[in-house]
Amino acid sequence: MLVVLRLALGVGQAVAFPASASAVSRAFRDRERGLVTASYLSGVRIGQALVGAVGAVMIATLGYRGFFLVVGLAPLVWLIPWFRFWGARSGGPATPGGGAPAATPFSFLSGIALLKERSVLGIVLGYFAYDYVWFVYVTWLPSYLIMGRQFSTAEMAVYSSMPYLVMMGVILVSGAASDWLVRRGWPELGVR
Repeated sequence: MLVVLRLALGVGQAVAFPASASAVSRAFRDRERGLVTASYLSGVRIGQALVGAVGAVMIATLGYRGFFLVVGLAPLVWLIPWFRFWGARSGGPATPGGGAPAATPFSFLSGIALLKERSVLGIVLGYFAYDYVWFVYVTWLPSYLIMGRQFSTAEMAVYSSMPYLVMMGVILVSGAASDWLVRRGWPELGVR
């Protein structure tokens, strides 16, 4: 049952970043997209930092089931302002021709053909490196701090949250910088 639930979670998560990128491309001009994208990506890092900082305390007080319930349901509060915001912005692309291209039929073979594209290869390699580091921070770092360095739970919570806060800052600066470059005439595809 756990394997089935984990597969369902993976399928549900698979659409998160493509759907977010599509929403941003449809609702914001090209010179605004970097900071908008950086803002929602920073939310992931803030969430992970908060879970790392208070997760151990929550598990100790609520138990792991209570922790998963709170961590799973609390983000749903975000849906209220999101639906209000998106309802106001979802009328179409912010600039003529600035939205997503018309949908074309997709097949497994056309997906494989994408691997020949240099930009797709860059994305694959980037995510390979990113995911490795992400899972080191999520799984190995907290255990290492407690078992290898004998940190207390409170110390582990603080120090294991630091990488996410640094990532958040780098992402926001990068998003603002990419918007700045696009406003100065640099090609959006090359900048981002």
